[in-house]
Amino acid sequence: MNDANIWHEAWREGKTRWNIGAPHPFAAEVLQWLNQQNKETQARRMYVPGCGHAHDAAFFAQAGFQTVGADFVEEAHQAALALYGSHANLELRNEDVMAVRTSDTGIYDVVFDRAMLNAIPENARASYMAACGKRLKKGGLFVSILITETCLEPSPPPYAISQVACKEVLEKNGFQRLFWEDRSDGFKNPVVLAEAITYWQKTEC
Repeated sequence: MNDANIWHEAWREGKTRWNIGAPHPFAAEVLQWLNQQNKETQARRMYVPGCGHAHDAAFFAQAGFQTVGADFVEEAHQAALALYGSHANLELRNEDVMAVRTSDTGIYDVVFDRAMLNAIPENARASYMAACGKRLKKGGLFVSILITETCLEPSPPPYAISQVACKEVLEKNGFQRLFWEDRSDGFKNPVVLAEAITYWQKTEC
């Protein structure tokens, strides 16, 4: 079974163990950091790939970001619409995040990745980061809460990613690391053993 089918099956069977019914515990820290970078949150645009139930996307929309939450799984999209379909500042899309709309090119200030980079295999990471970079303005931010250790080997997803592996794929796609912090106090799930909060800036057009 390929990864796309794994995610479709998980949603159909209700096996969404990553859903905690609320934004990620680190989302408030990310928001605080973003506000320190720029006080004009009302003017900023954010893209949230693989948004699932859209708890994180709705959190940032509530904070003033003009937010797009996207997921390629129809069941995920419908679940997000049921929860947040009328939420202010939030547009929810059923789309492949690897395919960038012409109208989305270079318009976002922030891409918020809550383990989407962990949801795809290693051979697809470069394409994913290229798509994220294409959406961002020059100087835009790729903000991620990553899973760095799981107990799923050798049967992911999610695929744990190390700081070294992350650095390699992001730098090759024109991003510079601003911050990395390893954490073990966030997502309470028996599969996830460790996470990291990390911020990157797009340095190339």
